[in-house]
Amino acid sequence: MAVSPTGPEAGYVYVVNEDGDTVSVINPASNTVIATIPVGINPIGVAVSPTGPEAGDIYVANGASDTVSVINPATNAVTSTINVGTEPW
Repeated sequence: MAVSPTGPEAGYVYVVNEDGDTVSVINPASNTVIATIPVGINPIGVAVSPTGPEAGDIYVANGASDTVSVINPATNAVTSTINVGTEPW
């Protein structure tokens, strides 16, 4: 789980759904899911870039597809997928 620190999305909560290969976006003011974003296979972690030109971008580690999905929080869409190699185990 990660919380967006900047921009109009500040306070939104991003949660990976490992079984559904998605990320849920939760508005904490209303405690409702406002978006469900498809990502890679078996997402296992999520982080938000805190500074720089990428501030607010969401990064999701996809364990079974050996990728990281980059989500634009303004559009709730994956803007790129980064190949990161095979699982180390």
